Amino acid sequence: MRKSVDNPRFSLSFMRSIVESTRRRKPVKNVGQVANLSRIIFWRVQLMTNKAPNRRPTRREIKRAVRATLAAEDFGEAIEGLLAFPLRSLCSALIGDLAAGDERMKRRAVEALGIAVARLAEDSLEGALDVLRRLHWSLTEEAGSIGWGAPEAMGEVLARHPGLARRYASILVSYLSELDYPPLLCGALWGIARLAEKEPGLLREKGAAKALTPHLASEDPDVRAGAIRAFSLLESHPGDATPPTSRHKG
Repeated sequence: MRKSVDNPRFSLSFMRSIVESTRRRKPVKNVGQVANLSRIIFWRVQLMTNKAPNRRPTRREIKRAVRATLAAEDFGEAIEGLLAFPLRSLCSALIGDLAAGDERMKRRAVEALGIAVARLAEDSLEGALDVLRRLHWSLTEEAGSIGWGAPEAMGEVLARHPGLARRYASILVSYLSELDYPPLLCGALWGIARLAEKEPGLLREKGAAKALTPHLASEDPDVRAGAIRAFSLLESHPGDATPPTSRHKG
């Protein structure tokens, strides 16, 4: 590991150039050189940790690694490096990027958070539940802000961990009737569709088909499209009730 850290192509100036490229929202190039961007930074932290055993990666270091990874052209490979960081801290950093204005960055943050929380649940179920509670709280009035990306992230997490899905599927379904702001409702519909890919039976049990039906006739084209997609994933499995065709629009 020390040899990799000392390699001049992993210099601090090189890492700064990576971070600067993410600030400008430009994709990181030369993927062969930076396949695991976050791990490169983590190696630096580990080297310092050997000299100071109590030192942990700072939030800034983790945040920079997250931004670099989300902007990497070879995201599929780079994401593995993020899992070298403390998972609770990593999840917090990823939640911060759910509100990214760039849609690709947001979707990647959703995917990365799903992977990280599922991995966290293997070691600490309570830690994973804390992340889900935080996502849920961000959608409440008490939060004082808009929980951008929270419904999508919850759907991604539940799709990747059956145990968490059994605990939180009913809450995800409840968003279909509780969220009336179209962008957030579209996020909830995306989350339902994502979970339906893995646990359609669980969603039927929680009343997802009934909750989706009113949105099939929504005047908002994005809501209507999201509802149709989610319902089609449930309908493709035996035992689903098909809503009246007269309720469909467009």
